[in-house]
Amino acid sequence: MLHFLGLASFGAPLLSSAQMLQAARRLGGPDFEAPQSWSSDTCIFAWRRMALRPETRSAPIPIVDPESGTCLIGSGRIDERAELSAALGMHSRGASDTELMAQSFARWGEAGVDRLMGNFGFALWDGKAGRLTLAKDYFGTTPLFYHRGDGFVLFGTNPAALLATGLCSREIDHATLGENLMGRSADPEATLYRDLRRVRRAATLRIDRSGCRETIYWQPERGAPLLLKSDADYVEATRAMLDRVLVGHLRSPAPLGVMLSGGFDSGSIAATLAMLAPDRTIAGFTCVPAGGDPDRMRRMAREWAHVEALARKHPNIEAQAVVDKDMLPCDDRYRDLFADTGLPIGAPALMCRRLALAEAARRSGVRTLFNGDGGNRTLTSEGPQLFAHLFRSGRWLDLATEARAAAAFSGKPLGKIIWRDVLRDIVPRQLLKAWYRLRDMRVPDITEGSLLRRPFANDSGLIDTWRAAPNSPDRIRLLRTEEIEPVYLNVQPSHTDGMTLAYNRMGLDVVAPLRDRRLVDFILSLPPTQFRRGGVPRFLARRVLADRLPAATLDERGYFDPFADLGLWAEKWWDEAGRKISGQRPAELAGRAIDLPQLRQWLATPLPDFMGREAGNARIVGSAIANALHVNHFLRWHERLND
Repeated sequence: MLHFLGLASFGAPLLSSAQMLQAARRLGGPDFEAPQSWSSDTCIFAWRRMALRPETRSAPIPIVDPESGTCLIGSGRIDERAELSAALGMHSRGASDTELMAQSFARWGEAGVDRLMGNFGFALWDGKAGRLTLAKDYFGTTPLFYHRGDGFVLFGTNPAALLATGLCSREIDHATLGENLMGRSADPEATLYRDLRRVRRAATLRIDRSGCRETIYWQPERGAPLLLKSDADYVEATRAMLDRVLVGHLRSPAPLGVMLSGGFDSGSIAATLAMLAPDRTIAGFTCVPAGGDPDRMRRMAREWAHVEALARKHPNIEAQAVVDKDMLPCDDRYRDLFADTGLPIGAPALMCRRLALAEAARRSGVRTLFNGDGGNRTLTSEGPQLFAHLFRSGRWLDLATEARAAAAFSGKPLGKIIWRDVLRDIVPRQLLKAWYRLRDMRVPDITEGSLLRRPFANDSGLIDTWRAAPNSPDRIRLLRTEEIEPVYLNVQPSHTDGMTLAYNRMGLDVVAPLRDRRLVDFILSLPPTQFRRGGVPRFLARRVLADRLPAATLDERGYFDPFADLGLWAEKWWDEAGRKISGQRPAELAGRAIDLPQLRQWLATPLPDFMGREAGNARIVGSAIANALHVNHFLRWHERLND
């Protein structure tokens, strides 16, 4: 794992090595090596490294080609190494990941990025041509930012380091700030800072004196269906793909860990790793409740029972229960994180759990930590598109049978299943739109469910951005189910970089293999009949994982509640947050962006009363209130205010 900072000049003077090294202190975390630098007449790099794989310890940084005059600095993990090396005519043994990136670019140019599988981000400077190329994989878990200045381009993996150079402004981008309050995003290139842009997933960006050109070299889409002879063939092909995606991670000799729930997604990762490496220990870290509502606690206790059953099935999985979730939305410890990353984290209610798991993993010596993000859009898709598929195929008797079976399996009225999962995908879109209008079923305003002020959202341009966004509520509700998965798989929340950098700062490379490009391509090629059968959702996953997960887990019909002890977590900060907010002089930007009067009013209500008033108030606590408190905390740090 390597974090880097670079400056390429089109005539502007370069910073000194001392200046770059000073800014590079913001890169990485305590377990990273000391900052180092390299420079030429037109470019300077600085970096900090933490070697996860043997070949990275001796790999040169940067990769310099004297003949072409190019130099490359990058980070990540390249998979399918043997195949790539054969195509390049080189030996993969001993080659570093960055050497494979450089060789691929040297052989095929920008088209070579499309041949790289895994998780990576790099910058390549061609001093002779005066051209910078930035590239990132589809995973998107290697952050990469850039700023185009007057005669130079500043780039790197950490906003705090870029800001520390003094070459770009700390001015906040209002639209992206609003998205942090909403907890979702539309613009894949925007960052929290007006002068910083993000290299989006599966993209190359070429920058020279004449301007900037972006190429999206891959995106999720449904292609021609994969036709195999039998159901068993689909199961074996899916297992082979899951193994193929995960095996590359075993190159690292450092301990591997999984944010392990009792469900299908993270369980499939832990079980597959355990089977691929039976001689290695796979550490699992599971959040368990500290108490609370008895019914919810029983459901979470059942989830822990599934984790324990998984560990019994695979003895090399060592599961650890994590109770303490003590990172609060306005915790003072976040100030150090803000200083080191320049960003808030997204979704603090979720991250309080994930940071607790990450801290347990760090103490255990884990260096690569997996999560199951994206599984419900790939491996564990419920397959609601089956109904439209049967209708278009003229298999109407099968359609009726599946609808009745789905109602019986879910315990929901048949009429609801017919409307939600059958008719919605069958009726013409104009008719569906007219139905919504007739029923006065309006599209919720994007600010609803948050404490983002509507005038701020409008003035910042956020309203207009969301009207045109592929994941806007108005567009999503008119898409057919089979069209929705590619949209969500391609959304890159602007606030997730803060999460990634927080993990990296702890010395953890956190990955989500169920979003791997190879798995996405494969899953989107499978016929809908593989994902739902006889009313049973996740039909493919239940069969694929039959050799990996306990039978009781495979029989689960619903999902576990990750926020069962939300009330207990909120008790730790509710009253104190109310006192702080009521007595603060607001940060100027917070006063414009956040509905502080509403926030104060809610926090003035005793927590049990607030959560007991309406069923949706627990969600408000975990999203709107927690997000607003955390963003307010960040803005006070950013404006250098004392509480």
